[in-house]
Amino acid sequence: MAPRVFRNARILIVDDEPANIEVLRRLRMLAPRGGTAWSGYLPETDTVEFFGAIDRGVGRAIFSSMAGALTGHGMQILSAETHALADDFLLLHYVAHDPDYPGEPPPERMAAVCDSLVASIDREEPPTFRTVWGYEQHEANAALSNLPNEIRIDTQLSDECAIVEVFTIDRRGLLYRLARALHDLGLIIRFAKIGTYLDQVVDVFYVTERDGTKPRSEERLAEIRSRLLEVVGPKVAEAKPQAGNSP
Repeated sequence: MAPRVFRNARILIVDDEPANIEVLRRLRMLAPRGGTAWSGYLPETDTVEFFGAIDRGVGRAIFSSMAGALTGHGMQILSAETHALADDFLLLHYVAHDPDYPGEPPPERMAAVCDSLVASIDREEPPTFRTVWGYEQHEANAALSNLPNEIRIDTQLSDECAIVEVFTIDRRGLLYRLARALHDLGLIIRFAKIGTYLDQVVDVFYVTERDGTKPRSEERLAEIRSRLLEVVGPKVAEAKPQAGNSP
């Protein structure tokens, strides 16, 4: 298959030249609506980063599907980003801890996870999350903490998108469920920034409707907020109205 030619692709996740060249190389080789995934070990943090690149990937729930595939392998996702690039490409980046391996995971482990990431594209079945020893107790302890739990939706800061912020405790499969809920609501995640700090998760999603418009009506924002509250559970309280957060 001849390499695809694309225009104006802007790489927003990585800022070193060799990594950008690798991203561009993989983007050029994608088949129509196809995807690829690759990984690398980060010794300074003992974490693994995974990249996914998909042609015509926007609106296909791939961010949630790949998050579910990582969690299904027992990976603990620490941060994640998604970017809709020019020329209808989607670029995903996850950083995760692999509790199965102290130090760098073996190549066959990395290859198996990457294969699962690609296989998750457009898969309708929900992922299966395996049990990680001791993690249930960890989640129970986190639930007893006084960490803040909030959902905020801001329609003022971005001209194109509504910004959805979720503050809650970390739990297995959370990123998959949040992203999937946004997809099921008919929203497109244009950009996301996910961070885990001790036991607290701060997830930020820039979203639009599928026609590209910004969700802004009181009824629509209430629907989004209500659905996400169902995902994070009854312990998460709705945020009080704040200046600049009204539609």
